[in-house]
Amino acid sequence: MSEANKPSPESGSGRWTLTRGIPVPARLKRFVMGDGIVSEVFANSAKATSVVLTSRVSFNVLRLISNFIMARLLAPEAFGLMAVAFAISSAVEMLSDFGLNANVVRSERGDDPKFLRTVWLMTMARNAFLTLIIWSVALGLWLARDSLPPESTYALAIAPWFVAGAAVEVLIRGFISTSMMLAQREMRFLAPAILRFTAQAITIPVMVVAALLGAGPWALLIGAIFRPLLVVIGSHTVIKGPRMTFEWDQDCFREIFSFGKWIVLASLASLFAVRAGQFIFGYYFTAEEFAFFVIAGIWVVALQGLLETVIRAVCFPAISECMRRDKKTVAGIYKRFRALADVGALGAFVLLMVGNEVFFRYYYPEDYWAAAHFVPLIGLRLFFAPTVLLEQTIISAGDSKRYSGITAFAAVSRVVALPAAYLVFGTDAAVITASLIPVLTLPWTWKVGSRVMKISPVTEGRTLVFAALATVAVLMAP
Repeated sequence: MSEANKPSPESGSGRWTLTRGIPVPARLKRFVMGDGIVSEVFANSAKATSVVLTSRVSFNVLRLISNFIMARLLAPEAFGLMAVAFAISSAVEMLSDFGLNANVVRSERGDDPKFLRTVWLMTMARNAFLTLIIWSVALGLWLARDSLPPESTYALAIAPWFVAGAAVEVLIRGFISTSMMLAQREMRFLAPAILRFTAQAITIPVMVVAALLGAGPWALLIGAIFRPLLVVIGSHTVIKGPRMTFEWDQDCFREIFSFGKWIVLASLASLFAVRAGQFIFGYYFTAEEFAFFVIAGIWVVALQGLLETVIRAVCFPAISECMRRDKKTVAGIYKRFRALADVGALGAFVLLMVGNEVFFRYYYPEDYWAAAHFVPLIGLRLFFAPTVLLEQTIISAGDSKRYSGITAFAAVSRVVALPAAYLVFGTDAAVITASLIPVLTLPWTWKVGSRVMKISPVTEGRTLVFAALATVAVLMAP
């Protein structure tokens, strides 16, 4: 070894260095954090992630408390009704999603008050229109009530009215200030997190009082409407940003529409890709089976939502910033985010496998315990949450057209595979199929992602390895 390459103590520090005189801790920090823009953005993201994780965990604790109380005041079918109503309202929303939030985060003009006010007006108009559509769906359910499977959740007499009530929540959310979107762009998460936490905390006693007064399943819907009303008020009063007024800019609209027209198609496809399970299983399963499926999914979705919230709330703005400043840095920041996301997905699944039976027996009354069976089956979907990061990278590059193609393929796959799996193999096979079906879209996602940055087979292959091993573990479990 030449003298130039021999390790030597750093002068005056007592720490050993490797080549080029860089201390080992510094080299390790560079490996983890990266250099230049990557290091700066990753450091800012780490701070933002701590706020998002803390707020999300706190929110889920409140949700846990809420479900703990309401499960003792209401029958299981109430949660199935709630799932059906909001599956329909969410589905209708996805039919006309112009990617307004994504536009604010990724656009060069995303912090322009004219741009934000144009987005606000578009959001209000869109949500008002969606409310009318949801009411039409509710009317259709009422007219078709005699032709639905009698044991289906959709056939319950209260279902059409529940769906109509859920539309009010959509209407209210249309008034939320776009200062909330601006806060995400600038990775200012503390104030919005406190606002949402406070709204959820105030909503719990409102639902409890409604249930004690005899509102039954309507107590859940009352809470779902009251919470966004508080968020609307807070978004205009406590969140930093330009004041919302009726201001329209045609240039801003053209930019939003140019990017968003493909997001509409992607959202339409996501309606089936994301919600197909609830629609299809709500039709085929008995009301009791579907209620257990929904209750089990609450906690899987909570963990999945924790991962995807960080990806969309923190990683997407960070990647978009790298995209605006220097596209060559995108691969570096993506690799670091993806490693953390994969570890999080694996940890969440292990937590479900180890603690789900104990959790249900401790947390729920005995007539809810059967729902624990579905938890590991649904939990397999957790391994595909990190792939959202690659999809967000594609969106940050502005390639909404190809992204819509990926989601369209996912939609078709679900609509075809889920009924077939149920009719041929039964309930468990259908739920597992719903969890693993994202495997079919991965090759296409990798191909489109390679147009933005170099795709690492090792980084992307971890998803398949983890999912395969977890599926074997689920099938072999007693």
